[in-house]
Amino acid sequence: MMTKTNLMSICICFIVTIAWTLEKQESFIFPLQEKHVHGSSIVELSNGDLLACWFYGSGERTANDVLVQGARLKKGDSRWSPVFLMADTPNLPDCNPVLYVDNSDKLWLFWIAVQAKGWENSVLKYRTSTNYLAHLYQKYPPKPDFEVFLKYKLLLILNGDAKNANVVTHR
Repeated sequence: MMTKTNLMSICICFIVTIAWTLEKQESFIFPLQEKHVHGSSIVELSNGDLLACWFYGSGERTANDVLVQGARLKKGDSRWSPVFLMADTPNLPDCNPVLYVDNSDKLWLFWIAVQAKGWENSVLKYRTSTNYLAHLYQKYPPKPDFEVFLKYKLLLILNGDAKNANVVTHR
């Protein structure tokens, strides 16, 4: 049985859906590419602009020309900026980037550099920027404050035996 509350809920959902659909905008960041382009991430910056990144190259973990590219969409615009380089580790594929803006408005870019052509040999890297808004309308990417290889420890548990686990430190 349809009550006034149910009918009101359905009407509100319908109106919200129409409003969201009217505000939705679609556009390509770049034309179709001949090489791999995926593993993307997008973040809204504090001024309302969008920043996107992805990895691009002739392969994934096996091609040393794979790098992280990016582009910006200024708030209110319908066209993305030209593509720019965000990260490229010499002689290693850079894959699976993730963008994040923290509560102090610091921009973070995380990605992996694949060693020995295997995901299990990947090294997690990150780059941060606190001055990226000053560089938004320039022809180059957000200027990083620094880049770091993360050190991490792996706990290798063989055959479910956690008591005899090995700890491996990786740089």
